[in-house]
Amino acid sequence: MKKLLIVLILIIFISSFSYGDNESTIFYNNEMIDFTHSVIVHEDITLFPAEEFSELIGAQYLWNDLDKVLVIYRDNTFLKFTLDSTIGYVNGKSFIMDTSIILNDSILYVPIGFITEFLDINVEYDKLNKILRLTNNEYNIYTTYKNYFYKTIEIPKFNINIDIPYYWDLLDEETLLYGKKSNYEDITLNVRVIKNPDDISIDEYINTLHDYTEYVHDEGEIKLTEEKTFTTSGFNGKLITYNYEQIEGQPIYAYYITKVNDLLYILDFNFINKDLPQLLSTIENIINSFEIKSLAIDSTDEHYIEYPKFYNLDTTLQYEIYSNMQAYNNFHFVGTINPLIENIRVTVEKNSKIINFNIPVIDGTFDEEIYLPFGLGKHNVSIFIDTESDIVINPELVDLEIQSNLLMKFSVINISDDFIRYTLPDINILPNHQHILSMAYLITRDSLSDYAKAYDIYKYILENVQVNNEKISQNSYDVYLYNEGNNIAITNCYVSLLRGIGIPSRVYKGTNRNSSHNWAEVYLNNNWYIVDPTFGILTKDHPDNKNYFIVNKEDYYSNYDIIEEVTN
Repeated sequence: MKKLLIVLILIIFISSFSYGDNESTIFYNNEMIDFTHSVIVHEDITLFPAEEFSELIGAQYLWNDLDKVLVIYRDNTFLKFTLDSTIGYVNGKSFIMDTSIILNDSILYVPIGFITEFLDINVEYDKLNKILRLTNNEYNIYTTYKNYFYKTIEIPKFNINIDIPYYWDLLDEETLLYGKKSNYEDITLNVRVIKNPDDISIDEYINTLHDYTEYVHDEGEIKLTEEKTFTTSGFNGKLITYNYEQIEGQPIYAYYITKVNDLLYILDFNFINKDLPQLLSTIENIINSFEIKSLAIDSTDEHYIEYPKFYNLDTTLQYEIYSNMQAYNNFHFVGTINPLIENIRVTVEKNSKIINFNIPVIDGTFDEEIYLPFGLGKHNVSIFIDTESDIVINPELVDLEIQSNLLMKFSVINISDDFIRYTLPDINILPNHQHILSMAYLITRDSLSDYAKAYDIYKYILENVQVNNEKISQNSYDVYLYNEGNNIAITNCYVSLLRGIGIPSRVYKGTNRNSSHNWAEVYLNNNWYIVDPTFGILTKDHPDNKNYFIVNKEDYYSNYDIIEEVTN
């Protein structure tokens, strides 16, 4: 959370002045601002017109008139207010305010002290000259990329930020041309946004751009040298690079294009090939820094956001969830939603690891544990409605992000490093299925240690399941139903039964030139051991069939060219 300081100090500071006939002059980032609707003071608290102020600072503004809920979102900070309530929410966490938001002559007003504090906007008031100065604290920030200094520039016209080398200049304010022109470096960047009502795709635009550049530079042969995909602000974009081989000095043109709703954002680079690797590295740094301020979610930072469908579908949460809250392997997700929704999908991510699972909705209520399976640290959680649900969404509410079925996103810190990820359901591993769960407890009812329970389940499969490689299904429940299955399904069934009683287990696959084979690895006495129920079944009539319960890992791995884990 950005600067969780005592908001009261700032509120008192700002409210030390009041507006009379001559209102104070307001500056934002050194530009004078003239709101259409006047700033007001209520009970010594200064309030700004909410929609105008949101537009000024490049924040998303969402007013849900039905529930009287206001949302303002910018820079990973999600602010939520309810009319006539002094409880405000910052990234899901509740705070007490000195005044609620106010509806005055059909205009919604927000307490400026609360807003500016949590959106990291500095406030200064010159009482003598009646000047109120607001400055975004990220204005002119310097960062480094591989030991090179960059500065963050805001382009309010397009509501975007980018980082450019600190020594670059604004060469043309009207066309938004940045860069450096000298004997040692000649590179420019032109920032453009094109309205795209015809929904032209990035690839279609690239084809048109290719034809245009060939026409303009007909004196040289155009050559496409690179095409690369990036994801910035959560949206996919493409970088294409051209050069003109027959032109003196070999000018190079690079275009980065990303599409958001009905807009095409274009970063247009033009440079002379003197140090191509360094220049391309600079361009990629700029592209990776590209941020649409009102849409961007930095998943590496703490975050919490409720999307419009959260309100359209009357979603409520029984327990408070907030950004970077701490949890011990899992947390309770309980609430209500529109009864027409039958299923909620959950995605949990950490770095490149990801797991998906479903939460059933029964008569408009949901009650489930969300697991954090990837050990210590921050997990990113996304909550979706089922894409097959027939729900009409209020078209008047502007979506905060392009994914139309998102309900909410937030970050959670796992403070446990247990192997909980290896006890969770997977697409074909169903430890929480009531029949598999009951069978697992029945099989192991007389055993105390995990070792004994793992062997009891292994023995049960050997005695009751047949290998049938004609079976296509990989689902563990099909093995339970029919007492037969292929190698993959039998291994999944063994792992399902183990996970059902809380024994960490996973599926591995070995591949060699002729074939592939799956087996289980079970966590017993602080070590992972190989158990192969399929080979156990095939050799059960031989006296050495127990060898497939605990197998020497090095010997087993030596049979395969490629070894890979195929479950979470």
